[in-house]
Amino acid sequence: MRILALILGRLAWLVPTLAGLIAIVFVISRVIPADPVALLAGETASRAQVEQLRRKLGLDRPLLGIPLGVLAALYRNRPLDHVLRVVTVAGLAMASFWLALMLQLYFAMDLRWLPLQARISGFPPHAVTGFYLIDAALQADIGRLGDALAHLVLPAATLAFPALATVVRFTRAGVLETLQRNYVMYQRAMGIPAGLIVWKYVLRNSLLSTVTQIGLLFGILLAGAVVVETVFQWPGIGAYAFEAILHADYAAVMGFTVYAGVVFGIVNLGVDICHALLDPRRGGA
Repeated sequence: MRILALILGRLAWLVPTLAGLIAIVFVISRVIPADPVALLAGETASRAQVEQLRRKLGLDRPLLGIPLGVLAALYRNRPLDHVLRVVTVAGLAMASFWLALMLQLYFAMDLRWLPLQARISGFPPHAVTGFYLIDAALQADIGRLGDALAHLVLPAATLAFPALATVVRFTRAGVLETLQRNYVMYQRAMGIPAGLIVWKYVLRNSLLSTVTQIGLLFGILLAGAVVVETVFQWPGIGAYAFEAILHADYAAVMGFTVYAGVVFGIVNLGVDICHALLDPRRGGA
């Protein structure tokens, strides 16, 4: 019942949050130098038709890295920890577009191990869901499945690397703090196996901040998708949002905003549920 009450409470807050988000985007769209009504009416619309549409719309009125983090904490100040620290700092410092270009240059152009751009070579599998991997798997088309996976590697790695760095760093910090607690020292003194202590007790009490960061990373992934999909010519929602903003298509921008808001609401709900499961004392917060 406690988890159900938590879910219902967070869902109740989702509606006003989306309303506020839509209002903010609407205000921003009104103050930038572009006319969404003219775009919606089309190039062949007369001035009278544009003004009629403006009045109709009311616009005429003013205004994945947790295990690595555990290993980094367990082997603190050892070679493995130093390597992971270098990797995580690099992951946080690199710009997505630069990393995407470097991966293309090395793995696609120099080594020729992976394709440079696009989602698939040749014709896609018969559309069932619209996702090439799922459609190829449903049709048991091993060739197209492998090809779609190969095209997915570089853009996925570009998006995942900064997220991995964040998760590793927060997990490492949480595990290091928990390892100093008295109950962990007591369990060690009782002779409980080290692996059991770490993966059953230490990790559970170290993941609260990591889970919060994973929720925040969805925002970074949505923002990074715009750049990554542009570099890799991947026709996804990031590229769609970029084109919508570029052409001042405010209906599409508003739709993307609502979609992003719903995703964030669901992700935050998942974070709250994970917090309640990891630490029951916070379930009612």
